[in-house]
Amino acid sequence: MDWLKLPFTRTTLTALAAPTMLAVACGGEVGGKHGEPGPSGTGKPDQVSDAGDTQQDAAPDSGMNREADATVPTSSPGDDTYGVCSPDEICWELPGPQGHTLHAVHAVASDDVWAVGELGTVLRFDGTGFIRHQVDSQASLRAVHAHGKHVWVVGDQGTVLHFDGDAWEKHDVDAIVDGSKGSHTGNLFGVFAASSDAVWIVGHSGVAGAVGFYDGDAWHDQSLGADTSRVLRAVWGAAQDDVWAVGDEGTVRHYDGTGWLRPTSPTGESLHAVHGAAVNEVWMVGDEGTAIRWDGQRLAKAPDGIHGQFRAVVVDGMPTETTASDDGPGGGGDAAVGPPARVWVFGSEGRIFRYNDVGWTAFASGDRRSILGATGLAESELMAVGEGGLTQLYRAEERATLSYGSDRSFLSLFGMPSGELWNVGDEVLRARDNGWYVVESARSRSLFAAWGDADGVWAVGTAGTVLRFRDGEVEDLSPPGLAGAWLRSVWGAGGTVWVVGHAGVAARRNQAGDWIEMEVAAGTDLMDVWGLADDDMWIVGDGATALHWNGGSWLALPIGDAIGAEASLRSIWGPAPDNVWAVGSLGTIAHWNGAVWEDQSIEGTFTLNDVWGPSKDEIYAVGTGGTVLRFDGERWTPLASGTDRALQAVGPGPDGRVRVAGLDGTVLVVR
Repeated sequence: MDWLKLPFTRTTLTALAAPTMLAVACGGEVGGKHGEPGPSGTGKPDQVSDAGDTQQDAAPDSGMNREADATVPTSSPGDDTYGVCSPDEICWELPGPQGHTLHAVHAVASDDVWAVGELGTVLRFDGTGFIRHQVDSQASLRAVHAHGKHVWVVGDQGTVLHFDGDAWEKHDVDAIVDGSKGSHTGNLFGVFAASSDAVWIVGHSGVAGAVGFYDGDAWHDQSLGADTSRVLRAVWGAAQDDVWAVGDEGTVRHYDGTGWLRPTSPTGESLHAVHGAAVNEVWMVGDEGTAIRWDGQRLAKAPDGIHGQFRAVVVDGMPTETTASDDGPGGGGDAAVGPPARVWVFGSEGRIFRYNDVGWTAFASGDRRSILGATGLAESELMAVGEGGLTQLYRAEERATLSYGSDRSFLSLFGMPSGELWNVGDEVLRARDNGWYVVESARSRSLFAAWGDADGVWAVGTAGTVLRFRDGEVEDLSPPGLAGAWLRSVWGAGGTVWVVGHAGVAARRNQAGDWIEMEVAAGTDLMDVWGLADDDMWIVGDGATALHWNGGSWLALPIGDAIGAEASLRSIWGPAPDNVWAVGSLGTIAHWNGAVWEDQSIEGTFTLNDVWGPSKDEIYAVGTGGTVLRFDGERWTPLASGTDRALQAVGPGPDGRVRVAGLDGTVLVVR
């Protein structure tokens, strides 16, 4: 693998707790308006704590530069280096290469790695980047195991998928996971392929633990009945006649080629992962810092020294010695035996520990997000995946992050005439020609909307907050009388600025800099303000509210007759005074033709949060559940966005491509 080609940052790891330090290897509802972001792979190094734990003191690093940071990001909005794309060519930009939680990862080789996760996500890493495989499932996928060209994936609702090197096939295993034969389909959490004709799956059937075996032709139920009523969480084997399954309440089962045995488990904690290096070197990890080891004779607890909820284990290397007892498979005990060369465990809040001859060593992942899956790539090389698309590679004394993920929400986009893109929400981002930067606002308030002109970028939010970003400074221009208001939108024209919000709050800042507060629609939540000129402004909100400012007064233009009096309108925008669009709850789309409102709604339970377009014949509306609609001048058509994240804003990018932003740090580009 050529590490230098990868668009991420690399950091030298420092051990956080004694013994010898190790190296680790490898190697990115509210309305809102206009703007656009840039690609993934910005370049601030991961932060490594010097505390005695991998839990970081700071919030997760998004991988973006602070405004004052002189580091140049590794990619920019002008690069054609976007992340994983949907069938309709809507691609992830932030986080990159994608932002869905990944539950599991398995490597055939360092340049052939498979990862699976939310919303039917299946990714293949070729050593330089990820490609998404489209599969016949939208379920959360929980486990993956590859054997040669064959790849097996399992997940919720009894999902079993098989890739034979050319195409994906969905297998029917209802006879194994449907505990009541038709009324309840269970979930699958683990898969192991000893060969193309020896595959095990584990999970639950709704009433008991489920085990299935595939012989190359058909699936067979190997469920253990009353012997295992607990959910089984993972399965792994050293050979076809040496397979381990683990699960809730310390459940451990061992298949010897003839049947499933029940070795005595030294723990009552739930076990979530199992992996080994040989028949006498198998490790299992789970809740409350639990780690146990099979040495070929018995199960025993590992030494104390770790804590957390562990979801992945990778055994890297063979034992240097064995001091097992003769208790046999039914034996037990609390004493740890025979240290292996290296064992890695991964889990909650980014915790990573390694065990070797001298005990446990903690390492920093640089992130608080939980790591849910890990795999070995080569000797001392690993890949780990987790929440929010977190993907990291470890080798020798280095950690490299392919994707940081994010728990921050973006609520509004605004593209400046200069080409800069502003993105506001839980934090403020600015995309310049050399990448994304975090703009410090020195405020803890969430910002709901942004708009800009030659005098700077305006942003509004909770507690009546109105900020202006100009010349590297942040000014607080909040109207004194709106200190308790939630301001949902800001827009301006002709030197004046409008803000609107909850309970009919509205204010206009004139050219002299004075705020004039006015009551526009008493008690009605106002969600968006927009206009083409100072005497042509619109406000929309709850209760099918649509108001037009003619320069002297606000007029209510009847829209309820077209869309229903209970519709909540979230956004308004148009390319001309007689061509204005408003969108809102339950798929509401209304069109103002200069005389009357027309209903062009699309049936659905989704809410549309924003509308904007580069031309009258190319308009986009975005909303909950990953909804993206495109108008081509005649009709609205849904597009596959590739995500189920709530999308809050749509707007223009400096490269001429449309951007979409939403929850969990999501920024998409429409290619």
